[in-house]
Amino acid sequence: MMENPLELMRNNSTNWSIPSTVHPVFFSKKLGKSLSTRNTPKLHFVYDSGFDHSDEIEKLIKQNQKNVEEIENKLKLDSLKREKTIVENIELYLLMFV
Repeated sequence: MMENPLELMRNNSTNWSIPSTVHPVFFSKKLGKSLSTRNTPKLHFVYDSGFDHSDEIEKLIKQNQKNVEEIENKLKLDSLKREKTIVENIELYLLMFV
């Protein structure tokens, strides 16, 4: 007798993939019991490769965010330096006329 696939997934907490022993017929039977239709739709499983690259994409997004923050901080420092220089120049200019 085939073990319940949901139990198989729960028991293996590090890998939430459907075991290879699970066949679409299992889900069709479960679906058929819960539907009130005459025919049960045929199920086809398609592999989603989007998750294969999700870690890499997340790393790139985080790195981009760090780069943006570094650039923003540098611009703030540059702006403060310019303001300080302007204030110093104004003070010097005023001292010349006092």
